[in-house]
Amino acid sequence: MKRHPFTILLAVAMAVAVAQAAEEKTSEPDFTTLIEPGLTYVNVHGNAAKFREDTGIKDNFTGGIEKFLMTGKVGKDLELTLEGRGIFNAHDYKVQLELVKPDFWFLRAGYTEWRKYYNGNGGYYSTNNLGQVFVPQNQDLHLDLRNIFVEIGLIRPNLPKITLGYERQEKEGMKSLIEWGTANYTNTITKTSTNKKIWPSYKAVDEHTDIVRLELEHDIKNIHVGNEFRYEHYQAKNITYDTDTGYLPPLTNAPTKSTYTQEMKNDLFWNAFHVDSHLNEQVYWSLGYLYSRFDGDDGFDRLSGSSHYYTTAVDLDSQSHVLNGNIMYQPHKTLTLNVGVQAEKSDQDSYQTGVTTASTLFLTQVDKRNLEENIGVRWTAIPFTTLYGEIKLVQEQEYLDYNLTPAQHGITLRDTQVNTQCQNFKIGFNSAPLPRMTISGYYRHGIREDDFDSFQEFTISQRFISDEVAAKLTLRPCSRVNLAFKYQLILSDINTLGTYTNLTAASGRYSSQIYTLSATLTPINRLYVTGLLSYQDTYTASAYNNVTGFKPYRGDVYTALASVGYALDNKTDLTAEYSFSYADNSNDAIIYGGVLDYGLDYRRHGIQVGLKRQLTKNLVGTLRYGYFEYVESSTGGINNYRANMITASCAMRF
Repeated sequence: MKRHPFTILLAVAMAVAVAQAAEEKTSEPDFTTLIEPGLTYVNVHGNAAKFREDTGIKDNFTGGIEKFLMTGKVGKDLELTLEGRGIFNAHDYKVQLELVKPDFWFLRAGYTEWRKYYNGNGGYYSTNNLGQVFVPQNQDLHLDLRNIFVEIGLIRPNLPKITLGYERQEKEGMKSLIEWGTANYTNTITKTSTNKKIWPSYKAVDEHTDIVRLELEHDIKNIHVGNEFRYEHYQAKNITYDTDTGYLPPLTNAPTKSTYTQEMKNDLFWNAFHVDSHLNEQVYWSLGYLYSRFDGDDGFDRLSGSSHYYTTAVDLDSQSHVLNGNIMYQPHKTLTLNVGVQAEKSDQDSYQTGVTTASTLFLTQVDKRNLEENIGVRWTAIPFTTLYGEIKLVQEQEYLDYNLTPAQHGITLRDTQVNTQCQNFKIGFNSAPLPRMTISGYYRHGIREDDFDSFQEFTISQRFISDEVAAKLTLRPCSRVNLAFKYQLILSDINTLGTYTNLTAASGRYSSQIYTLSATLTPINRLYVTGLLSYQDTYTASAYNNVTGFKPYRGDVYTALASVGYALDNKTDLTAEYSFSYADNSNDAIIYGGVLDYGLDYRRHGIQVGLKRQLTKNLVGTLRYGYFEYVESSTGGINNYRANMITASCAMRF
């Protein structure tokens, strides 16, 4: 873990703030404190990295203070809240302070750190029933995410509310990538070879962002005015480790490895101003304006075997202006209308230099104009029923100019104008026709049309059509039973008009149906049961389905969740939770006599049982056991695991 001087200063500042506040006290502080130490042990058989990625739980022993909370007053009217968390061997830390003097000022500060885990296994290639997979040498792939913040504000009555804050966000570590490298397989009988994208790839991440913000809010009679300024500085050095060509058995040639190094830094300024007011009981309006500017630099370096390629510099400068206005009008107590308009203008300029014989400079200009309109209506004249409708229209023009310089080259790589039209329509209702029944539903239809105007474009136009239908029924036949049924249908189609075919082709289709049943039961006073069942079927097709190795994607996902709680007596509670998910989404693509699976077939089970006992008035003990199992048949079992977890904790109040 990095040692942050700022973290040390933050801890010192917290101590000083509390000490100074204590000097002003006129009576003894009155605090309420909760501290909850705990210890966890997890034993994993199989792929421990996959278990960590799925659950976010570190295997082996972890423990520490799961929760610390102290609240109270220091002095006459200074309110203090201090909370924290610290788990060793898991990089899970939190400390947060809040000091508030009502109607005067506040101070908030904190530090958090947690770890995100990754499974580094590559893809799976099955040949003659012999599975091939690349297992990384380093199985402990993770990112440490840290956040430090401090903010102070003035909250005096009848004066503007002012908040000044600073925040630092960090990412550091090594993560796996889903874009794998190339592995070559040679059939010793047919003497044919083929490449499979199954070699694992990784990225070393070192990023941080510094954020400064200033917020102002004030009410002038019945008008609310606000302004927020924000500055972000981002800097990163990321290294991607990939393989241009690796080799599967029986050949064992050394792989050709690639290393991509990317260094980035950018600055983002934006300022948002808004004003809103209730003109009267029937009219509410709001206005907003956003200005943003982005300035970034990027450097790229690639080492592939003994070959070296790099881009010396990429510079990007963009700015945008966004203006919006909204009004809501209620001409009748059962009818509400709302209208909104938003206009955006953005310009982007960038250049890129590379090492070539002519020291070429690439220039890119992107200009975008966007207009968006929203209209909505809500009607409640029918008893216990609400009907609503929404319309959203978008018109956008984008100009892209991509050139080479010096001028003697005289080459225009791309000169494109894209005109986009979007329409989205939605109608729906919510109703309670019976005291113990509610029903709701909606239908949404969307169209997006892109027209390309360019002498070098292969696509003339594209049309995206989407439809969605959803309905939900909730029943409460008695006070101890609550049932909910939900159905959702999603359809999407993509049609493309090409330059050479001059015909509109169906280039993509997606459909999905989701069925959900949930229930809450309390058969007796000491017992509650909740459950959820969900089924989703998905179908995806493309224009290349008849090409060797491609076929429509079809799969199903099943999910089940259940929890039970029972009060053994006034001091003892017993809980149990179960989760299950299953998918059969894998497909086999026959390519050059080999089989490369894509998609996923898996089964996942998880069960946890807990016992909580109030040992004394201020002491509560908890003991939990968990069992987790994951089976992934589509990858030959390389990601399978079984895990047992035991957790013990106690909560003390004083």
